[in-house]
Amino acid sequence: MSNDVQREHPPGSDSGLHEKGLSKGTVGVLGTVVIGISCIAPAYTLTAALGPTVAEVGTNLPAIFLAGFLPMLLVALGYRELNNVMPDSGTSFTWATRAFGPLIGWMGGWG
Repeated sequence: MSNDVQREHPPGSDSGLHEKGLSKGTVGVLGTVVIGISCIAPAYTLTAALGPTVAEVGTNLPAIFLAGFLPMLLVALGYRELNNVMPDSGTSFTWATRAFGPLIGWMGGWG
């Protein structure tokens, strides 16, 4: 960085740039616990259900995983296309509300 830039915006001054991430104190203990559980839950569910599933379907498990993965892949691709056309952080709630009305939007967002 040149000296001219340092003189214009000395350290600690408001240069228009903000720190990245959440503001301090935004997430409390309860929020931290909820975020932690939501990150662990999918892996725990998979590992807890893997044994009984293998016992039930045996060598057909890879085909069942693929059958479950394909719809999720298509949903993800659909969300990507919707975001390209109409970016919105509300995703399902906002898109369903615009297309079908507030009741369907609420059910989609809640689900």
